[in-house]
Amino acid sequence: MPTTYQDQFTLRTFFSGLCAFAPSEEIPSSGKVREVHVLLVNAKEEEKSSLKFSELDDLDEHYPFLVFYLRNLPGGSGLPAGLLGLFPLQFHEIFVQTDLGEAGVQLRSTGATPPEPDPDLPDENTDFCWVPRLEDVSEGSGRIDASLVSPSSTERRIRGCIHLTAGELSSSNLGEGDSSNTKVEFTVHKFVPPEDPDDPVEQVLASEIMWSVSGLQKPVTFRFRQFGQGGLQELDLVPYRREDGSLADIQVKIVNLCAPSVFEYLGARGVSSGVPRADSDFKWFYLLSGGGDPMKNPAFPVPVKFAVNRPDGGGEPQICSGCVTGPPR
Repeated sequence: MPTTYQDQFTLRTFFSGLCAFAPSEEIPSSGKVREVHVLLVNAKEEEKSSLKFSELDDLDEHYPFLVFYLRNLPGGSGLPAGLLGLFPLQFHEIFVQTDLGEAGVQLRSTGATPPEPDPDLPDENTDFCWVPRLEDVSEGSGRIDASLVSPSSTERRIRGCIHLTAGELSSSNLGEGDSSNTKVEFTVHKFVPPEDPDDPVEQVLASEIMWSVSGLQKPVTFRFRQFGQGGLQELDLVPYRREDGSLADIQVKIVNLCAPSVFEYLGARGVSSGVPRADSDFKWFYLLSGGGDPMKNPAFPVPVKFAVNRPDGGGEPQICSGCVTGPPR
């Protein structure tokens, strides 16, 4: 395995599902922070018994995986393109080593302004602003418990914590409600507080968030360890060469979705239509709050989805979307 490549490649990691993005400090005007911790909520059946909430039984279980392509393993370049490796995340911390070290994480800003992107300005679709801020949705819940970013061996509120110290975070896919030859309509989501339904927070949401690290010339190493443990497992990934000799980018997926098998995510995605409905699964994020125990407060809002400019009010509901929290409390 070569230690350095003559040409450059990019690592692209795609996050989907119940993933909370927690910056290490308040986000400055430049949008660059020292580190971002990605927390995968432990949305499992055994967690429900310790919580008190009237609608808790509506919450679905979620299954966190890291997914990679086998041809990105050292010596795997001759393998078929579609073969996948799956690593179930069972209370794991992940540290990613790249050429850029700890250069800081840039949150992409294109000047976009919620609630909707302008279809005539395609670059706006990649803005990180389409990942909703938990504090905007539910005041007082935005800051996470500080212990989550360095989880102990007894921590059970999350099943994974990924530490990002370089590269850029951007929205890579927005939920499309309808489209024509000239215009795309995005699914708008309303977070409706039960105590004040006339004052909802609404915007288009990113269904997938991309972390990209460009300009790399050395293999990428994902280091895993169990919460509170010292030993590290390593997964080395390398780019493979296309037929024209150029290096292909490394692609990884980290998902935390409500499906018994991650293959449902990797396969065809269905489109739902009909009347607006609540997505109670967003409540799982309140487990991370450092501001009390909001899961026991029935006044906290849940998102309701609807597609703009659709006669039936239907579209593709963005279930299991991520969020941005404030720095650890």
